[in-house]
Amino acid sequence: MHVSLGVYFLGIFLYLFKTAVIPLTASGKWRGIADILAVGFYLSGAITLFGISFFRN
Repeated sequence: MHVSLGVYFLGIFLYLFKTAVIPLTASGKWRGIADILAVGFYLSGAITLFGISFFRN
């Protein structure tokens, strides 16, 4: 079950990267450094959860 949650979080990361980060970057619609940091930290949380999902309790 843990690995399936990791794949789920990786899917969320890839989806948000494709639908939010790339279009915002391509169109230059970031409002400032706070937007970039907020989205970056949010997405880094998904990567962290992906890694954690491989540890067994």
